[in-house]
Amino acid sequence: MFSCYENLWPGGFPRTPERHSARHKEATRQIVRPRRPEAERRSRTICVRVTTEEAATIAERAGAARMTKGAYMRRRALGKPVREAAVHRLGARERVELHRIGVNLNQLARALNSGASAPAGTLEAVERVGELAVGLMTGEALDR
Repeated sequence: MFSCYENLWPGGFPRTPERHSARHKEATRQIVRPRRPEAERRSRTICVRVTTEEAATIAERAGAARMTKGAYMRRRALGKPVREAAVHRLGARERVELHRIGVNLNQLARALNSGASAPAGTLEAVERVGELAVGLMTGEALDR
């Protein structure tokens, strides 16, 4: 039998428009999103003209915060904090290494708080670890 439908189900059966729309209706019926009250709906638009460089900077910063440009600009304009999602850019190895550094720092803090004396060079080592951690999170290549 010849079928003019391009979309095939995994079993090879043609997906008819009737079947497709029924599956779509069933899937969307399960998702129930309550509507916001009229006062809370975002129905107003504010247009802002920016240069190409400004638009690129806004897009870059919104992407770093894993937000849309509109959400990023709204939060910034309303004085709400915007944090970059830098840790998500790290690979698995870098996250494991950063976790190990944190464990070692906690052990050092516990020892110092219990009255142990700090070995020579501890402050410099802790400062260097802080620099390396910042380098990992910002993606900068620091000398080892």
